[in-house]
Amino acid sequence: MISWAVFKTDRRHASGRQRGAFCSSIERSMGCAKEFAHHRQGHRLCAPQVADRDRMVTFPRVALSKQRYSIKFGDNKMPQALSKNLRIFLAAAAAFTALPLTAQEQGPSRTITMIVPLSAGSAFDVLGRALAEGISKAAGQPVVVLNRDGAAMTLGMDQLAKAKPDGYTIAFSSDIAVNMTPLVMRSVSYKESDFEVVCRTNVLDPIVVTGPNSSIKSFEDLIAAGQREPGKLTYGTSGIGQPGHVLVEAISQQTGAKFAHVPFRNIGELSIQTLNGGVAFSVTAPGILATFVPKGMRGLATWAPVSASNNGLPAMPRIKDLLGERAPSAAFQPGSLGVFVPKGLDPNMRAWLRSTCKTASEAPGFIAASKAVFARQAYLDGPAFQTAMNESGKIAADLIPRLNIKPE
Repeated sequence: MISWAVFKTDRRHASGRQRGAFCSSIERSMGCAKEFAHHRQGHRLCAPQVADRDRMVTFPRVALSKQRYSIKFGDNKMPQALSKNLRIFLAAAAAFTALPLTAQEQGPSRTITMIVPLSAGSAFDVLGRALAEGISKAAGQPVVVLNRDGAAMTLGMDQLAKAKPDGYTIAFSSDIAVNMTPLVMRSVSYKESDFEVVCRTNVLDPIVVTGPNSSIKSFEDLIAAGQREPGKLTYGTSGIGQPGHVLVEAISQQTGAKFAHVPFRNIGELSIQTLNGGVAFSVTAPGILATFVPKGMRGLATWAPVSASNNGLPAMPRIKDLLGERAPSAAFQPGSLGVFVPKGLDPNMRAWLRSTCKTASEAPGFIAASKAVFARQAYLDGPAFQTAMNESGKIAADLIPRLNIKPE
């Protein structure tokens, strides 16, 4: 039940407190930015306005009579003496107080810092800066990108975990750093529960590639060779326990094809060794294949759930289609990129960030950046992204011990 009191106002006898009581009560309950009142023939006029200019709501001026009323919404009826304008005003006020959270989201009032846990110029950096631009436009505040590279993205995520959960420190990162790397690196000080997800924007689907002089011409050739001579062929990835490593070992377990793993700490060296035949094949990101296609790098298959022939990549089959029932679970989808925040974020700020992240991910600048680094756009809101991460992380947590991948 909502109660409103209309106070008697008299120019000669009413005190300042009485004259301001009604409008100030509206201001407190409705967040009015400013009130306008004056006396005219013994009437009090109020015209409260909402502080958020983007959602400005202006109520009609309402003439309040000298008589005092106590107006209650419920079983009691409004007095007949009330004017039509007052009825309109009270209905509008009641409707405003019932607005959903999305209409009352509170955005930032100062500079936001976005941590990108990889170096400047990387695909993460290109995407993070494009998203930061969209967030900045929505907030009307600067978004400063801070590159915090090192230790398989864990340095940047450690800094995020220790930040104050106020929405002014966010990260554009990957699910890998949150739910896979802690399983294989003893030095990681944070855990997945230290973070909240805001949204997913892209996926960097793992791709199996080989060099120009390799005798392996197809994914089927690769599996057959691994079955015929187990452990003879070598393959490179970005590190032990990383998505490429887990994916190949899972495929080996399902098909009986065995390969020897060679981890690389530098993606550039991995690419060079693939081109030169230092490893028989490697698992890498779409942008790496696109970069080295002119030098003869060939894509054998992709882990993408959709055709990878878009965005200028060469056409290639999907691993799931090639292996059928022998393929690892489709729920294993590492390489999802999005926005993360420290645990404990204010609900209003969380709602604003999630809404803004979706808008920023749909901006022309971000779409262009995604195409430039061959990152598949695959937006998910916070709860859906968390569900996907839970499923993928559970598979990784089960596979890593069974594949005898030891934490370093």
